[in-house]
Amino acid sequence: MDTITPSQRSAVMSRIHSRDTKPEMSIRRALYAAGYRFRVANKDLPGSPDISVKKYHIVIFVNGCFWHGHDECRMYHLPKTNVEFWQRKIERNRARDARNLDLYKQMGWTALVVWECQLRTKSDSEATIARLLNTLHYLTGRGEAVAPGGGNVAFDGNFADDSDSNANYAIAAEPEEKFGEG
Repeated sequence: MDTITPSQRSAVMSRIHSRDTKPEMSIRRALYAAGYRFRVANKDLPGSPDISVKKYHIVIFVNGCFWHGHDECRMYHLPKTNVEFWQRKIERNRARDARNLDLYKQMGWTALVVWECQLRTKSDSEATIARLLNTLHYLTGRGEAVAPGGGNVAFDGNFADDSDSNANYAIAAEPEEKFGEG
């Protein structure tokens, strides 16, 4: 049971923004400091990715665990009220994410996903950003990077060969597959 009134809940939810979130800002600061130049919420690309690096055909989605239904994450759980609404909403978000990732694959772009929970603590954030930068360095040929299969495994930009877009989404959405923690 919700402890606040529907109007209070509505006010709280209306203050949640989809852009310039704390996790997104930490990624953007790190990319800029590393010399990457990018666009934010590029509406010309499918799904208006949080970050797009057109020069290298790379997009980065910084997903909130709740809004994108990050399975087996302590930050994702369905609310106890209006359960059917939230289940439908999150399933639609997941389906949209899968379609967008599939579109990028078809376009020859690399889509990377960073989950909010990976940036929750300072140590997690530092490790995730280091893996992301390693991946970007590998994909772009800039800076020192560890090749896939060596030490810290960097994502090589190839999704599963399976034609099922949900299978591609599962692989693309799991940072361990992209950034690999050895």
